[in-house]
Amino acid sequence: MTESTVKVYLEYPFAGCYHLAGSLEVRGWAFASHEITRADVLIDGEVVAPLERGDQRPDVVRAHAPRPGSAWSVSVSLDLEQWRGKTLQLSLRCADRLGAVKETVPVVVSVAARGDRPRLIEFLRGRFRTLRRVPRSRGEAAGWWEAWRSGLGEYRRVRRVGRHERPRPPTRLVPAEERELLVADALAREQLRERLSLQRRAPTVTLVVYAAQIDEVALTRSLRSASALVYDAVDVVIAVPDVLRDRALATLAAVRPAVPTKVVSAPGLREAFGTAIHVTSGEFVGWLGSGDVLDEGALVVLAEVLQQADSVDWVYSDEDRLVGGKLREPFLKPDWSAELLFAQPYALHLALLRRELVERCLVPDGGDGAVVYDLALRAAECAPSVRHVPAVLIHRVPAAPADLAAAVRVVRAALRRANLRGRVSPRPHWGGQWVELEPVADPAVTIVIPTRDRIEMLRRCVRSVLRRTRYPNWSILIVDNDSRDPETLAQLETWRQHPKIAVRHDPRPFNYAALNNAAVAACGTPLVLLLNNDTEVIASGWLTGMVAWLYRPGVGAVGARLYYGDDTVQHAGLTLGVGGVASHGHKRFARGDPGYFGLIESAREVSAVTAACLLLRSSTYQEVGGLDEALAVAYNDVDLCLRLRSRGWRILYAPQAELWHYESISRGRDRGDRFARERALMLERWGDSLRHDPFYHPRLSRTSVDYRVAE
Repeated sequence: MTESTVKVYLEYPFAGCYHLAGSLEVRGWAFASHEITRADVLIDGEVVAPLERGDQRPDVVRAHAPRPGSAWSVSVSLDLEQWRGKTLQLSLRCADRLGAVKETVPVVVSVAARGDRPRLIEFLRGRFRTLRRVPRSRGEAAGWWEAWRSGLGEYRRVRRVGRHERPRPPTRLVPAEERELLVADALAREQLRERLSLQRRAPTVTLVVYAAQIDEVALTRSLRSASALVYDAVDVVIAVPDVLRDRALATLAAVRPAVPTKVVSAPGLREAFGTAIHVTSGEFVGWLGSGDVLDEGALVVLAEVLQQADSVDWVYSDEDRLVGGKLREPFLKPDWSAELLFAQPYALHLALLRRELVERCLVPDGGDGAVVYDLALRAAECAPSVRHVPAVLIHRVPAAPADLAAAVRVVRAALRRANLRGRVSPRPHWGGQWVELEPVADPAVTIVIPTRDRIEMLRRCVRSVLRRTRYPNWSILIVDNDSRDPETLAQLETWRQHPKIAVRHDPRPFNYAALNNAAVAACGTPLVLLLNNDTEVIASGWLTGMVAWLYRPGVGAVGARLYYGDDTVQHAGLTLGVGGVASHGHKRFARGDPGYFGLIESAREVSAVTAACLLLRSSTYQEVGGLDEALAVAYNDVDLCLRLRSRGWRILYAPQAELWHYESISRGRDRGDRFARERALMLERWGDSLRHDPFYHPRLSRTSVDYRVAE
């Protein structure tokens, strides 16, 4: 018989964990050289729940090479109510199809009794003091960080620390071996020339190199990269303040670039940039900062897109960073989202804009450090036709920190021009802005919450809405799906007397889609919010922000930022095609982590959001037929979003709406025959759409949710 290898590892909870009664998210990974047939979580040696298989773990497989096999994340959410006040021994067990079994060493988990909050806080303080010591090895460091992160999440849950008091970890980057240059077509110059010759007429391009100060080495690098371009119809203008004109001319004379180049100046960089635009002759205008380097085929690739559609006004590419002479941190960008542009100037480098659009919008008023950003925000207001080229075509030097203050000013000005009320603040840890909108009106919202029994969970959800909702005009509609528990029935009867709460009895067999459809049809408010009963509101501005973003042009639905009970990200927008149908991007990132180039903290357009917290207009919901009742439990939210998009509506993710989501506690997760049928239906109905998510770069992994580059 072939030798079998099985390994299983418990990542959370860690040894000595002290947990509040409620839900506990158990997670780990399992590796087997043959097919994994069973994985369970055990408490005191007894199986209490099967573990659910999640994403593939190629990192684990690589660690066990050259042994063949497969590895998966495994997890389950446990209700700890029955173990309140007890100390448990928790372990994981895994078996493969050949009968090999492996079990982890049990870890001790203490479950808080009623009234244990002060003791829990003191316990966690003591754990933090212990964790201050420096780990001695790589393996110990991994466990140290997991213990710290998980313990900190537990501590925040108890103390309810506000968002602005939370520490901010640095942006998670892709592994070092995956950060090198990623260009769509690594072609020789002869091949680029051949592609250029096939274009019916190459559009003329002017590149503006702007500099608030002169670094001769950096400017020389930019001019030489422009000279190396495989593109003839290009000229360069160097825009500098008057005091730097002589140094710019001296650098130009030393470099002698192969493309036509001139220097323009004015009292300030804003005026110099404007002068440069007006003296250019190109049909399209692009820009790069002093020190930025272009890929030699950059303009060939962009021009091909401009040739394919004469109506394109704006085309932009991906970028990476030039740090210490090496290329790092590729930003593989999503397609166009005007909302994301408020949070960061992501579509500016490398970008080409039609000259007429630039001239119409060049009224810079945001300060020298943000003149290009101001131009881009104004251009976005003109409803241009924008295309994204998924290739790294520019290698940028890091921006100066002083630019962030100017960026905040120009974004605030853009919000005022769009008649949007809100607050903008800098986020230096990832280089963008936090944008928090307020609605200009307060339309009525009905919050629909389907439920059955499990009153403690429902009570937590309802009370959090009642206590932590700043938005003034809302009501709750609880859909009782045939509750039998006496305590639940008594609480529902009490809530019927509450002026903000109504209760609707719907005893049909459980069908999440049908329950919500019937409830929405009974609502008389212009807006409706679908909310799971296993959620808990964190931030008081959650509904305020969702309503404000819903009234952006063309928006049909808005989703929220959701966390697991251990304060790791559960939802920050859905990504199509990952894992087959769709998956949650940034899943398990720590709360406070801004994500891949700030995307967790950026309001932006996405392809789909979860219905665990989903805001729509009632009329829009009815127009598309609501949730598909053939998808009783799984993927009905993805299907709804895709139908909305097929009718021209846009889907937004609103990070200022923060809630905990103790996922599927009430009904559990369905991974049986029904799930398989619903997955097959989605693949049949939306197969082509699922293969390409416009807001998830084609070079990012389709088997992972952490925005790593595909292998």
